[in-house]
Formats: sequence, structure tokens, C-alpha cells
Amino acid sequence: VEPHFPVLFVSAMKVIIFGANGLLGQYAWKCALEAGHEVTAFVRSPDKLDKDDPKFEQLQVVTGDVMDADAVKLACGGHDVVISCVSPAGGTPTIDMAKSIVTNAMASGVQQFYMVGGCGVLWVEGTNKTVMLKDKEGMPEGLQKASKGHILSLEFMETTGLTQYTFLCPGKMTDGPANPNCIVKLDEFVEGGFKASLGSCAKAIVDDLGVGQHFGHRVCVAEP
Repeated sequence: VEPHFPVLFVSAMKVIIFGANGLLGQYAWKCALEAGHEVTAFVRSPDKLDKDDPKFEQLQVVTGDVMDADAVKLACGGHDVVISCVSPAGGTPTIDMAKSIVTNAMASGVQQFYMVGGCGVLWVEGTNKTVMLKDKEGMPEGLQKASKGHILSLEFMETTGLTQYTFLCPGKMTDGPANPNCIVKLDEFVEGGFKASLGSCAKAIVDDLGVGQHFGHRVCVAEP
């Protein structure tokens, strides 16, 4: 099991985060700003953003719907990288949101993507099979369905022709800051790794901005 990759000094990037007012999205924009990047939050409900955080004044906010092609294209113009933290709230399938974000962001010139899925798309160690959550005792049906949506999204990413994208694959995300003992492993599931803090997941994304060590990989994030 590899330790977390070291943080390298990189130039500031222009980052747009979809789902920035969600649980992971809030951690992601704060972490990216703290790392010195220029950050835009694309959200449906800007009132849900944490305006009490002192970094909020540095955040650019765009209100829109990820299924609105023109809004996504316009918002993504001039950005270097997309981070997608969206969840299927409101009944829109995960795959449909992924297609809208990626297709329209690419039309605006974005070539780097960090997509968030779940541990169900990781390989079982030593095999070419994905983790099947339905085989895990007591796994709720909702998580099984979410895993299928993430697999479809990953399969879609493989058809885009992009080379600079990664798929973050945590298990259950719990509220809390980054854990210094967090484990980051490429492509394969860490046995017992069904939990990681929101802070650890956000940091795993932001640490790779401008570095690209995770491109072309599924990224397991887990805490011992």
C-alpha cells in the first residue's frame, strides 16, 4: 500500500468545481483556495455555500444547472481543470451529469478532469474485476445503485479520448479534516477501506492539481 503522494510546488491553476456546495465540494473549494489556486464554484444553490469561511471572499461563484449545456460551456471557459463533486440529487442520473459536465467543458477547451465516484469501481487486488458492493454483507441497495452509476461514468470517460483525467474512488465519506495517515492507492481497493474523511478526499484531489500523477488511474482513498 502506497503512502499519500508528497505535495509538490506547482503554479496556480484555474479550477472550476461542480457540486461545490455539497459535502465534498465545500471541502474541495476551501482546500484548493488554501493551496493557492483560482477557484470557481458552479452551483444551483449558492446560499448553501459556507459564506462564514474566511476564504469565501476569494471564491468566484456561478449559479447554474449542470444539465444546462450553454451554462456549463460558458462557466468553463478559461479554466484549466474541472473537479466534479456532483451527486444525483433531484433524480438526475450520475451518468447524465457526467456526460453534460465533461462534454461541455471539453467544448470550452478544458482537458483535465477530476471525477468523484465510489470504491465500487476499483479493482479487487490481483484481478481485473471491480469491487461488487452487492457482495458485501449488509450493503444498502442505494449504494449498489450508486456504484453502477459510477461504473457507467467511468466507462464514458474512457470513450472521450481524454488522457488527463482521474476518478477518485472513496468509500463512505465522513465529516472531518484530512487525516495525515490517509492511504492513497491507484486502481485497487484497500481491504477494509470503506471509509475516508471528506478532508482527506478533497486533499487527494487538490494535491494532484498541476502534478498529474493520478491521471489515467482510479484513486482509492482510505483511512486505517
